[in-house]
Amino acid sequence: MKPLHVFRLITLVGLLGTARALSAQTQQPVALDVELKNVHLWRGLISFDSPMATVELSYKTEDGAFKMGAWGAFSLGDRHKVTKYYAGYAQSGFALTVSDKPSSYDIFNAHTDHLVYVDVSYTLQNERFPLKMLWSLMVSGRDTYVDKRGKEKNRYSNYVALRMPVWKKENQCVALGIGGAFSFADPSSYYGEHADVTNVFVDYKSAIQVLKYEMPLSIKTVWNPEHQYGALQVAFHLF
Repeated sequence: MKPLHVFRLITLVGLLGTARALSAQTQQPVALDVELKNVHLWRGLISFDSPMATVELSYKTEDGAFKMGAWGAFSLGDRHKVTKYYAGYAQSGFALTVSDKPSSYDIFNAHTDHLVYVDVSYTLQNERFPLKMLWSLMVSGRDTYVDKRGKEKNRYSNYVALRMPVWKKENQCVALGIGGAFSFADPSSYYGEHADVTNVFVDYKSAIQVLKYEMPLSIKTVWNPEHQYGALQVAFHLF
């Protein structure tokens, strides 16, 4: 990693730490989260294939039902950046979230392509069987295809997934999951060339002791049958 990138990372972490400390002092319902990852996986796709950092700034109502925020990711080795803005409502296991992902870091650019999708999920309210079911629909933006007449149309890609914790012990948890993608408008989807399973994963969450601090750790292994590749994601939650 270049010295300049290291300096930028240290500066960013310092500024974000100060901002979070000020937020805690004022007792505002604002959360700031920073993670470091070796790669970034999203629904079986490798979004970043090099070390990167994510920053999320969010606001949540006192009852925790409504949440809105901004999420950003940037590579530590090049100029690759991704941003996302979202708003959602959650209650009694049900959750609805609308997200917008600009394709460019400059969201004020009139030519920036966006990707707008809606996630609907429900987690069974059963401690012995807390199965989570997710359905995501891309409703607007760069999820398009060209029809037989040569016209570009919205593909409305669907992604459905199941996630189930299978082992828990103190602050450790292992979950298994599977997800697939398809489109009713076209044989391909945003996630691949065919209607297929795109995400089979094992997710392990724990915490490691660093000096006097406890740092959350996540290790995720993924196999993508559609693209025929696997990947390992290791993430450290700084704060």
